[in-house]
Amino acid sequence: SLGMVGMHGTVQANLAMQHADLVIGVGMRFDDRVVGRPKDFAPHARVVHVDVDPKAFGRVVRADVPVLADAGAALRGLTQRTGWQDRSEWWSALRGWAGAHATCGTVDDASTAPDELPTTPEIVRTLRRVLGGAATVVSDIGQHQMFIALHHGFERPGQFLTSGGLGTMGYALPAAMGVKTAEPGRSVWAVVGDGGFQMSAAELSTLVASNLAVKVVVVNNQCLGMVRQWQELFYDGVYSESLLPQPDFQKLAEAHGCWATTVRRRDELEQALREAALHPGPTVVDVHVPVEETVYPMVPAGACPGDVRCVDPVDSSLGC
Repeated sequence: SLGMVGMHGTVQANLAMQHADLVIGVGMRFDDRVVGRPKDFAPHARVVHVDVDPKAFGRVVRADVPVLADAGAALRGLTQRTGWQDRSEWWSALRGWAGAHATCGTVDDASTAPDELPTTPEIVRTLRRVLGGAATVVSDIGQHQMFIALHHGFERPGQFLTSGGLGTMGYALPAAMGVKTAEPGRSVWAVVGDGGFQMSAAELSTLVASNLAVKVVVVNNQCLGMVRQWQELFYDGVYSESLLPQPDFQKLAEAHGCWATTVRRRDELEQALREAALHPGPTVVDVHVPVEETVYPMVPAGACPGDVRCVDPVDSSLGC
C-alpha cells in the first residue's frame, strides 16, 4: 500500500493518483479532502466510480464509468476480468517517489532528549509497539487522527475506526465504548485530542459504571491543533479561539473513578502505556506534546493533490 491519499496523504499516494491513467473509487465521495481542486484532479485518468447510491456519481468529479453495484461484488467481478500486465515502469516510479519522500513530515525521535515532550508520531509508534497490532484504535478528530493514519499501520479491517471527513469532535470515546460493548474480549483504545476529549469526557462515568475497560490516550497539545496549524500557515499566526484553557485530565479521570496518569517526558511514555494496558478497568493517559506540532504531508485547501507540502520542499515538477 502507498498509504492514504488527500490533504494529509502520503506524497507517493497523491503523486500516484495525479499521474495515473485510471482511478477507481470504491464507495467513496470524492470529497474535497481527497480531490482538492476538482478541475485539476487526476488530469490523465479515466475515473471509475463504484457505489450503491446513484446520487453519489458526478457530485464532485465526473465519473467516466459509473458502476452502480455493491463494492464487494464489483471488485470480485473486476478481478475475474482483469489479467496480468507488465507495469514495472509504473512500479519503479512509485518506489522512487516513496523512497524520495519517506521522511516527509517525520521527526527524528533519536535527536530528541529523553526529558523533552514526546511527539504525536512517537506516541502512535509506541502505542503500536505496546499493542503489537492486536487492538482496535478509535481516533477522534484532529492532528492525531492524521498521525495515526500515517504512522500506525493496521493488519486487519475494523482495527482503525474514525469518523473521517465528518469532523465530529468527541466521537472517539463513545465509539470506543460501543466497540467494547459489542466485543468485550477485544482490546480497545480511544486516542483523542485535548479539545475533542472535553466534548465527551463526561462519558468516563459511564465507562466506570458499565465496567468497560476502554483505554484512553489524550494527545494534549494545549490547543485545537488542526485549527492552530491552519492559523499559523495561512492566517499570519492569528490564533483565534484555538489556544484554550483545560482542566487537569488526570484529576478529572480519577474523579470519575478511572486509573489515570500524566506523561510529560519521552522516557515516561512507553511505561505509562504498558501500565494502562495491564490495568483491568478504564484508564486515561494524558500525554503532553509540543503546541507547535504540525502535520505533514499537507495539501493546502483548494490545491490539487500533487501540490504536496513537506518539511522539506517537494519537487514542483511532480505537482499539478
